[in-house]
Amino acid sequence: MPNCIRYTLLLLMIGLSMACTKKNTDTPTGDADGEMPPPVVKEKGEPAGAAVTQLIGPGGGSAASEDGNLQIDVPAGAISTPLTFTIQPITNTLDDAAARNGYRLGPEGTHFAKPVTLTFAYQDALHTEGSDDAQMIAFQRGDGVWCAMPTVLNKDAGTVSVTTTHFSDWIWFSDLTLRKDKPSAQAKEVVTLDLLEMGLLAPLSPNNGPQPGIDSVPLSTLEDFSAKDYTLGNWKIVSGPGKLVAGKNSHGLPGKALYTAPDVINTPETVTIQVEITGKGVLKDPSHPKGQRPVGKMIFLTEIKLLPDSYISGKFGGTAFNFPISGATMRGSTLVIKGTSGTTTPFDALTIYLYGASVKTYPGGGGAGQSEAGFTRTRGTGGTAYFSKYPNCTSMHYSGSATVTRIEGGFIEGSYEGYMYIADGRCGFIEVQTLTATFRVRME
Repeated sequence: MPNCIRYTLLLLMIGLSMACTKKNTDTPTGDADGEMPPPVVKEKGEPAGAAVTQLIGPGGGSAASEDGNLQIDVPAGAISTPLTFTIQPITNTLDDAAARNGYRLGPEGTHFAKPVTLTFAYQDALHTEGSDDAQMIAFQRGDGVWCAMPTVLNKDAGTVSVTTTHFSDWIWFSDLTLRKDKPSAQAKEVVTLDLLEMGLLAPLSPNNGPQPGIDSVPLSTLEDFSAKDYTLGNWKIVSGPGKLVAGKNSHGLPGKALYTAPDVINTPETVTIQVEITGKGVLKDPSHPKGQRPVGKMIFLTEIKLLPDSYISGKFGGTAFNFPISGATMRGSTLVIKGTSGTTTPFDALTIYLYGASVKTYPGGGGAGQSEAGFTRTRGTGGTAYFSKYPNCTSMHYSGSATVTRIEGGFIEGSYEGYMYIADGRCGFIEVQTLTATFRVRME
């Protein structure tokens, strides 16, 4: 029975490719007390969207998830009778901080006479030179353990794929990932950045997994980067203000950095930070010679949003705006949020009316618990006013909604999205523009 020795995916895949061809009879070399680190058991994911069903017959066919991020290709002869395939998006229990779902494929437990192909699109990740190489696919065993699989990478298409003869819960993941402890920062605030790797265990015996052989590799959890044979560093700010200081992680490697926002932030701004890794590792990939995907130089990027003390920013009619003059006041039971680009022409202004003052979503309307908005463009001695409503002869039509996400420390934070109209004075409108806005304003 093979040993369960703790490794990381980037460094071990050469060894794993050999370990998958024979049993290992060496003395275990796990933890100091002789114990092997156990696989991490995770909860099953919960449904996170609408399921898709597709009837496929013995001649083969395909099915895709509703979001288009997963496609199943079934070859002719994989099944002997027509079968209804299901793709159910589920919450990500392998890495609950990642902004992507897993998928439960059904009928669960189905085994196929010929392997089917699962193809994932990984567009939601931020990739630059080489970092695509860290993408892999995993499935969840019946006992809750996630297992990595040999994965085919197609950089041109932005996809990763595997072949399998069974259905369960599946997901794609990054073996290496750059994480931050908060997505935004205000003046002088510090953000901690960590380069993490997905902990990996050497494969268990063939009988412990649903796949024959030992291609599937149990995963543990995200942990500090520990691959000492790799060069890690070149932390730097690619764009934006502030200060970045590299530091050591729990393994004594420069896999950690501290970003400090500038002393003064006048307008919302995005800071981009990178870290670079170089090495000679490989991942298991059937599309490469000897089934080994080389991993060389990788650059990982992340973004931090800089937030002024008080602001309203967004887009009106596709044109970006940022209103440095802003504030919020209570008028009876109505919360009025105002922002403007200035006090002399030309200037623009946005006013949002919330008929309430609590953390919630306010749909468009003029009653309690609802919201309205107005956007004014002043030019010279005149101006143009847009509103989130217009009369449609029988009633008033309202658009948009506001969401208050936080009220704390004398500030209110949230967003607004909807259509803005110029009414025609009769039963309709003569012009419409889109409005999206985020705000953080001081209560006056």
